[in-house]
Amino acid sequence: RFTFTVVKFGNAAFAATYLGSADTSLSLAALSGAGAPESLHSAPGVVQRAFSELALAHADTYELGELYRLGATCAEAIAAPLVVDGQVLGALLVALPASVQATGDPELVSAVADLASAALANERRIALTHAEARRDALTGLANKRAFDELLGGLAERRPNDGPLSLVLFDVDGFKRANDEHGHVAGDEILREVGRVFLRVVRSED
Repeated sequence: RFTFTVVKFGNAAFAATYLGSADTSLSLAALSGAGAPESLHSAPGVVQRAFSELALAHADTYELGELYRLGATCAEAIAAPLVVDGQVLGALLVALPASVQATGDPELVSAVADLASAALANERRIALTHAEARRDALTGLANKRAFDELLGGLAERRPNDGPLSLVLFDVDGFKRANDEHGHVAGDEILREVGRVFLRVVRSED
């Protein structure tokens, strides 16, 4: 929606949003505009520069040539990093069409980048909260809420969905170890059981 806002109100040929982190490469997340080429899956140089320098970047002659080779004919291109609380989330690219006698509005691009950064950070927080609410903090395994939701989904299975197995198990001697060695030792046993399960159980199980 933010790329669409820039295209609509900024006279842009297209706008693209790339997401990534300091440890991962940028990947295309959204693309808007009639002039948007299909070949922008990899972040062009001006986007990588804004991302690495954490600053607004105006495409130079070489970077405009790169965009042209990618099928994006534009007179000007501006990239802005997406940053929230010092965490870099990605970058926004805005390109002006070659047929329009106008200059890009860096303030608009920066404002939209700020809004996009805040929205992305909020979405990530919501997703993390959702995941944490369904994860046992001690073992890292799914908790009762996740189990109940899974059972609710399984109740809607059709007969031809295939067989379903439910496995129950008990940790032998756990109560005695907990009583004799204390809850710290008992917690470590549960953590180790959780580590074993996360290591050996398939992700679809």
